[in-house]
Amino acid sequence: MNAQMTLPNILTSIRLILSPVLAILFLNDGPAARYAILGIVILSELTDLFDGYMARKRGQVTDLGKLLDPMADSIYRDTIFLCLAVVNQVSLFLVLPILYRDSIISTLRTVCAYKGIVLAARMSGKVKAVLREGLDMADAQRQFDRFKGFYQGDVTEPLPHFRKAA
Repeated sequence: MNAQMTLPNILTSIRLILSPVLAILFLNDGPAARYAILGIVILSELTDLFDGYMARKRGQVTDLGKLLDPMADSIYRDTIFLCLAVVNQVSLFLVLPILYRDSIISTLRTVCAYKGIVLAARMSGKVKAVLREGLDMADAQRQFDRFKGFYQGDVTEPLPHFRKAA
């Protein structure tokens, strides 16, 4: 195994792999997809919580992890925001600045890496991530309340944006 492919980096990679799966499930609405999405969100958030902690605790902080973790965070959260924008649950005017900011930061990280400088996440970026996470969780709660399939109603009924015109 490559010295850079530590357990924390594998956890981060899982988040990268799950992002397109989440998008596919979200856009193919159905009862099984909703439960799978919930599982993916929980797993992704847990990997995000533990990858950095584990890397620091085990002394496995790597340059790859410093680059991979913020990228996985951006791709995962941008995927959620884009899915919500596609179904008109979030305005594109809110999503675009986030995408622009992530693109700029990714470009800066790439330029720095090319010059041999690893640009690790800063506290301001972590605060932004926590705020975004709060918004994600608030929206997830709103979505689950709307689905009403976990407590009452028919979980097999399609969401309004996926209903076929009569």
